[in-house]
Amino acid sequence: MNQTELKLIETAMRETSSKQLYTRYQVIYLHLQGYKNVEIAKIVPFTAQTIGTHVRNYKKYGLEGLNPRPKSGCPKKLSPEQEAELIHTLIHKMPADVGIEPYMTWDCKLLCIWVKQTFGISFSKGGMRDMLLRLGFSYTRPTYSLARASQEKQEGFKQEFEQLKNFDSWRD
Repeated sequence: MNQTELKLIETAMRETSSKQLYTRYQVIYLHLQGYKNVEIAKIVPFTAQTIGTHVRNYKKYGLEGLNPRPKSGCPKKLSPEQEAELIHTLIHKMPADVGIEPYMTWDCKLLCIWVKQTFGISFSKGGMRDMLLRLGFSYTRPTYSLARASQEKQEGFKQEFEQLKNFDSWRD
């Protein structure tokens, strides 16, 4: 058992803020003290096979071999330039401005249509929503309030609308 290696791992365990990395250091610490993989598996929430993998990585690469590898994830559908154009369009233009008539506010469905027309890339509504969340946007329902609405015009509209409704029911 090498005291220098144990001290190095103790220091790494104290300095890390990652629970995952701490547990991997703990595995190596116990291994260097002479514990078998099966015994370590009873102490640490890893299988004996996973413990063997961490021990091999440590022997081959040292402490760097214990660092978690970055997760690849699904590749982005839009390039950074296309994302920037999407953000600019979403912030500065209305759907009607880019040829999606007669809409005045954006929603995921309209953005899917615009992206398909502009970049030739298909998105589902859920995929578009997830991308917008990743880009820092949030969902809000549009609300409208007419600041200078005339009470007389509103009443006139209501009466006219009621007459139209009655006229339509009379035709059936």
